[in-house]
Amino acid sequence: MNLISNSPHGNGIYTFINKKDKLIIKSSLTKTGIASLKRELSGYQWYFNVENNNNYNNSPIVSFSNDKYHRLCIQLFSGQTGNSNLSLSANYLLILKAFEHYVSIWPTKKDVFVPLHGDFSVGNIIYNKEDIVIIDWEHFENNSAPWGFDLVNMLYESVYFSMVPKNKLSISNEKYFLLLRNKISELLNDVPN
Repeated sequence: MNLISNSPHGNGIYTFINKKDKLIIKSSLTKTGIASLKRELSGYQWYFNVENNNNYNNSPIVSFSNDKYHRLCIQLFSGQTGNSNLSLSANYLLILKAFEHYVSIWPTKKDVFVPLHGDFSVGNIIYNKEDIVIIDWEHFENNSAPWGFDLVNMLYESVYFSMVPKNKLSISNEKYFLLLRNKISELLNDVPN
């Protein structure tokens, strides 16, 4: 078992990979980390139980918790995570694929709050030839955001990384920003009442 993440952003969560058993194991001893892992468990449960998410129904998630410790064991999915640090132009096709997946999974109804991933980015999605899997549900909140909020988050995070280090978008990235912004607008217009 190898440590792959050591309390990033001071969240108190330690993430290990167990390649032999094909598991990602997250654990925490802090109140903040335990709360995040409980939200993550709720997020995975919601995600894997969505009717349209046919490829990952009944995915094994094992959780252990007491007042001072929480451990979450998640199936290791095949594929590669996207790289959030790349520009809009480099990530354009991955972002479109994420948008399509979001549309197929999230409940669609205007004026009703829907589940929020809270950190929807290409870095929190595993891409493979058949499908994609959204991971890292630590910021999950059920019925807490308007439909499409996570899409806007993904776009603006991508804009941020596209602006580093020049503090402005290149002409190419401006083009991809407009294409993706228009795609979100189109998707929002298609959400039924």
